[in-house]
Amino acid sequence: MNFASKHPTLRSAIDTFIAMVEKSDWQTPEEAVLTFGQARTDTFANERVCVNIGGGKCRVVIKARYGWRKVYVKWIGLHNDYTKMLEQGQKLENL
Repeated sequence: MNFASKHPTLRSAIDTFIAMVEKSDWQTPEEAVLTFGQARTDTFANERVCVNIGGGKCRVVIKARYGWRKVYVKWIGLHNDYTKMLEQGQKLENL
């Protein structure tokens, strides 16, 4: 079962995120941050960007191949799950 099926109230936010990614042609992580806004993003090593979607309810960690128009979702989850991962020392750049 995928994340959107388990959390149908976030489906619209996920669809909006996908549409924004599909329109983008980022060359750097900073350009990804500009797309979503600095207040809604965190950047990590290994070209990882974490985007806050759904009004703060959900986080999506992506790895982008800048200049290639390729974006891979490395992790998607609820905000509290993201916080737990960080508290437990999970390195998002290793996802």
